[in-house]
Amino acid sequence: MKQIILIACAAVALAGCVREDRSMCPPEINPNQTVTEVLSLRAFDIDTDEDITDTGTVTDATLVLFDPEGNFLEQIDIPGDRLMDDIEIPITLRDYVGDVYVSAWGNIKDNVNFPDDFSDANYSETRSLDLLHDPQYDGFHLCPGETFFGTQKITLGGLDELTTPTRQGETVVRRQQIDIKQKNAKLFVTARGLPEPGPQEDYYIVVSNLDDGYIFDGTPNTENPDAPADIREQKGIYQANGDLTSQAPMILIHQRDPEKVDQNTTMRLDLYRVSQVEGEPDIHIGGTVMSDQFGNAIPLYSGKQTSVLITFSGGCGCGAEECTCGADCDCCEEVKIVLEMKVIDWHEVSQWTQINFGHKDSK
Repeated sequence: MKQIILIACAAVALAGCVREDRSMCPPEINPNQTVTEVLSLRAFDIDTDEDITDTGTVTDATLVLFDPEGNFLEQIDIPGDRLMDDIEIPITLRDYVGDVYVSAWGNIKDNVNFPDDFSDANYSETRSLDLLHDPQYDGFHLCPGETFFGTQKITLGGLDELTTPTRQGETVVRRQQIDIKQKNAKLFVTARGLPEPGPQEDYYIVVSNLDDGYIFDGTPNTENPDAPADIREQKGIYQANGDLTSQAPMILIHQRDPEKVDQNTTMRLDLYRVSQVEGEPDIHIGGTVMSDQFGNAIPLYSGKQTSVLITFSGGCGCGAEECTCGADCDCCEEVKIVLEMKVIDWHEVSQWTQINFGHKDSK
């Protein structure tokens, strides 16, 4: 009796699925169907993991596709309006079946050198972008801006669990998502107890010994190891307690391995004051800063901000290197520097304990 009931139920269930009319039948995947591959690029905030694609934070993007051996396959440029509208991005590769590595970059137009043609590129060997040269200061580079990056392995061709089932004769669509987040590092500098403080616009920082680009897989890289990148930043501003700080964090190429950085590979900080005497070199204040008092080199983490506090002391009482002992000062003493540093979140506002050193006219 039980068997009769089961057979009857099956007959009812398949009543609408007949050879002449299969509209009531479940979808069947035809192995010979064409698979349309589409990508969706999403931007996420490095601190909150919030989807910020539709905020306009990322104004352009480029995807570069490579095969498992690292050989170039395809390049796709995406304007900002298509990103914000989440328009699916078709992949035009034909008859390719297998794994693909996607190198995705955002906010690269006008911020870095990003060539138009990568037909000879290799995923793990070729530089994807270079820092722009500073047109105002010869030999220096510009900061790369808030670059976004993500890399992911996807599968093209064939049918799998990512494929949307369709009826026989229809195109199979596979939609895969690529995520990108803030790629670079930030540096915020605070200078405290400046010798003979002067107008804030006269000060500038030189950051040296930096990589000047990335490889497609996201690894930091320098084109010429004997001539690492230097960046000049002249945007100081006095705070109420007399500290001279960056107006905003500098955005830099992050280090390859911040956990293992040493004084031979770390960045170097130099603070200068513009000379008031025509033809004279600018004043180098206190020497090069490379590490803190414990010998720890300055790290630059991807998606993080390094905040450094440089405290000056000594130097002929008032601290001026050019001071003549006995004239304007009571003693001759070498300018001493103490560096403190901390790693904070990308969007966090850098703050150090406020100690009122005071400063002379900074107008």
